Amino acid sequence: MVDKSKYEGRPSTGFFKFLALWILWSAGIGLVTTVVLGTALARLGSTDGLQLTSLLMIAGEIVIGAIALLMLSRWQSQTIFKKTGREIKRWAMWSTVSWVVGLLLALIITLPILLDNQENVFAMIGVLGLGLAIIYAVNSAVQSWLLSTHIDYTWMYIMVMVASVFFWALFVGDPRKIAIGGLVAPALQGLFSGITLMWLFHLSKLGNIAIKSKNESV
Repeated sequence: MVDKSKYEGRPSTGFFKFLALWILWSAGIGLVTTVVLGTALARLGSTDGLQLTSLLMIAGEIVIGAIALLMLSRWQSQTIFKKTGREIKRWAMWSTVSWVVGLLLALIITLPILLDNQENVFAMIGVLGLGLAIIYAVNSAVQSWLLSTHIDYTWMYIMVMVASVFFWALFVGDPRKIAIGGLVAPALQGLFSGITLMWLFHLSKLGNIAIKSKNESV
């Protein structure tokens, strides 16, 4: 186990405050992701989806989404620091870059499926789910890499983030539920990912205490 016992600051936020803020930022990120991905797929799936005007509008929406992601990710980083005393360096920058890469990859992979199943509503919903899974897989993998310098077993964080995409499925079938799900689903994802993060930080702290005790007894 790597020694990760050095803290850059003193924790100043309690568990429940951290969790509430983490849920808030996660809901915001999920809403932005769902809107940008859904809008891009709708434009690309239309008859003039590959026209220059549509492509420019999609590019503009991705830029706006990336700016929003940068701000929300920066608040995420500050929330982690206030709870754990750990500064996750370049969290906002790499989270935003990975989000854009994941979004573009999701569009490349899902667009052919969308074009072949435009008459199938459930297939189109499945395409959105697949796109979300791809975005969160790329995004959480990069965040896991950033976290790995501070805590162990960060692959669990990736699993929770990707598996939590299934929360969106709870709101499929009713347009009103889908609109609500755009906020509730990522909020639930934030709940479970936040708990997982705190658990991993706690495990790392216990491991470092054990290493320190072992070294002192030698």
